[in-house]
Amino acid sequence: MDSSLVKCLKCDNDLDKTMFSKDSTRKTGHHPYCRICRNKLHEFRRKKIMEENGERQEKIRAYDRKRYANGKKKQTKEQIRKASRNFSLKFYYGITHEEYLEIYENQKGLCAICEKPETRKEKTTGKTKWLSVDHCHDTGRIRGLLCSKCNNAIGLLGDNYEGVKKALDYLQEKEVCYRFRNI
Repeated sequence: MDSSLVKCLKCDNDLDKTMFSKDSTRKTGHHPYCRICRNKLHEFRRKKIMEENGERQEKIRAYDRKRYANGKKKQTKEQIRKASRNFSLKFYYGITHEEYLEIYENQKGLCAICEKPETRKEKTTGKTKWLSVDHCHDTGRIRGLLCSKCNNAIGLLGDNYEGVKKALDYLQEKEVCYRFRNI
């Protein structure tokens, strides 16, 4: 058998390598079924799914046709991002975006600890991140909004008074020890 020919495990034909989809997860470097057999298999699976879920799928399509026929357009990325943020705030902290903005306004858009604005940027959009919602993990009550640095610092100190107190005591002790020495 020629090295450029490969046997399809489905139809048992010897075909050129170009008739097979590439698959880097397999030793051979290609899918064991030729493209024709794979397409037939996918078509068979699609039909089977439609038979099993046809009524449900048809309801979804009818809903979408009705929704978009009334002139409603698909959501923009910004709308999706806002809806996702609203859902996260409600799910994790039990507040709406409006309640978040109220806290944000009360803090004048600054971190509750360092009193500086958030500086971290989102990797995908490059926009400045929102201040993080700081909350008690035991009661779930919101304490305020923090910048990423302060939020991470509190988390690394155990999110409790004892951890922060130990860090403060350490800093005060070392301040005295190294007062006249530049390190």
